[in-house]
Parts: sequence; C-alpha cells; structure tokens
Amino acid sequence: NTIRTTRIVIDLERYDHHRVFTLASPARIVIDVFGNRKSDLREDPSGRLPAGMRRVQKIIVDPGHGGSDPGATGIAGLREKDVNLVIGKLVARRLEERGFEVVLTRDGDQTRSLEERTAIAESANGDVFVSIHANASARAKARGIETYTLDRNHERHSLDVAARENGIPAWKLDPLQRALATLHADEVGNHSEKLAGLVHSNVIRGARSRDRSLPDLGVKKGPFYVLFMSSMS
Repeated sequence: NTIRTTRIVIDLERYDHHRVFTLASPARIVIDVFGNRKSDLREDPSGRLPAGMRRVQKIIVDPGHGGSDPGATGIAGLREKDVNLVIGKLVARRLEERGFEVVLTRDGDQTRSLEERTAIAESANGDVFVSIHANASARAKARGIETYTLDRNHERHSLDVAARENGIPAWKLDPLQRALATLHADEVGNHSEKLAGLVHSNVIRGARSRDRSLPDLGVKKGPFYVLFMSSMS
C-alpha cells in the first residue's frame, strides 16, 4: 500500500504560533514556526499591538536578489543584486542612526528565497518591511523612481495571509476568518500607503537635488510575491 501520510515532529523551546503553506516551482511545503524570546514575553505578555497602536521600532530591509540570482543587468555588467545591497546597507545605517532597530534579510552576496526573506522578517517581529530593487530596461531612455505597495483590495493577499496564520488552505477559511482577513488587509494597507507616500516623496526630493530631470513614476500597487507573503506594512 502507498503511504499517504507524513508526520513531522518539531521539538521547540518556545512556541507562539505557526503557519503552513505550499509553494510551486519546485513544489514544496513550507512550515514557519514562531516563538518569542523570554525577554519579549516579559516586555509584551499580551502579544503585539495592532499597527495603528504601536510605534515603529523594528524595520526589515530587504536588498532584492543576491547570490545565484543577480537580478537585472545594467550598463557594463552592473548587477542589480550589488546595487540593492549597497543601497540596503546605506538605508540600514541611516535608520540605525535615527534610533531604529534594523534587520537585513541579507548582509552579503547570499542567495535568499522569497519565503526565506519573509521568514526572517516575520520571526524578527518587524513593524515595517521594505524591499529594495533596481530595474533595467532595453530602452536607454527608461529611467525614474517608483514605489510599490501591496494592493489591499486584491483578495488573494488577504486570504493567503489568513490561511498561513491559521495553518490551513485558503479554501478552508470560514466566513469569520475571511472577514477578519479583509479587516487586517485594510488596516495594514492604510499604513503601507501612507508610508509609501512619505518614502517616495523624500526619495524623489533627494534624487532631484542631484538630477532635476529625473522622472517621478509615482506610488503604485502591485501583486508582488514577497509582499503577499508578509503580514506587516
């Protein structure tokens, strides 16, 4: 007989919650297990407050690509992964100088899958997730700066997040879980859009102090994979 059941046993020192989801290409099952440090439990025994009721203290900076994934390639072989890392480290240093705690999803030329990046962010209890990318184009005149937030009206996002948090497939969510997922997406979406607007306007202002002709491509919404997997702003 074919065995159709697999049992996984994980011995943990501390446990708070877990999530289970599947990914394709290649097909695999991902299990994220989260547990607060003892000091965290003393500081916040009731759990984390909603985004609108807490100060931003910990920021996750995600330099896109890295390792075996070079990203886009620019003039003279300039690799996106290298540009992203330089910018990411500069951003982290500036934030730390202003009193924020910063976690980099990579601090060197490491390969990080999208689920690994999200697991790093979620396990660190980050308040904000910022992913840095540099696009390339075959058109020499293509240039400008754009900032993306997750489209909170995209049903796939809210249901996927709810399914991961409840450790069940999205199709098994009951009406209450679906409603709560929509409310959570609205709450996080509001803060994400405000933050994106502030970040974008300041980046444009700083960049145009050096190049006044730089196009402002605006703040946009997109269904990016790494944003779907994160439950933070």
